[in-house]
Amino acid sequence: MTKEQELLFKYLLVYWQKLIDGFRLELERAYPLSSGLTAATIDEGNATPITITSNGYKVTIVMPSYYEYLDEGVSGAKYNTNRSRFKYTNKMPPISVIRKFMLNRGINSWEEIKSKNPGRTYKNTRSGKKQSAEEIRQSIAFVIAKSIYNKGTEGSNFYTNVINDKSILAFEEKLKARFANYVIDVVKVN
Repeated sequence: MTKEQELLFKYLLVYWQKLIDGFRLELERAYPLSSGLTAATIDEGNATPITITSNGYKVTIVMPSYYEYLDEGVSGAKYNTNRSRFKYTNKMPPISVIRKFMLNRGINSWEEIKSKNPGRTYKNTRSGKKQSAEEIRQSIAFVIAKSIYNKGTEGSNFYTNVINDKSILAFEEKLKARFANYVIDVVKVN
């Protein structure tokens, strides 16, 4: 590899690492209370975003399968119906996913709430009927899922804020300015 090729490789590596760091920062800004699992997935999947091939350089960005939904948001079934191209129609979000969300956010069970406030009296339900902690967690998860189904989710724009036409054109201009002479030398016919 020539000196110019090495320099180009380093330029590409630095640029794409800045993009990956930008994804993480945008996710942290959009979801400040999240566990950071999506950002960690992006970091892990993009440990080596650039590889050298026989034809040049191959750039790969790995994203979780659900990144478009986070970026663009999802329209609700009843409200916010024109928010995005994705829409809830006849299925609610899975309760299992909502349970993980609750765990990451520290949404506690009824027994945990009572143990943090001893001496205070609580009714378990409106009718006074007792429910187990598991039933309470399922009920809370159902209410959250129903709300998401009806109202949808807002987009975070974590991807489109980082990779867009403006940023790509700026990088392209930077490459042209730095490597114009190298390209002319390679293309020059003797």
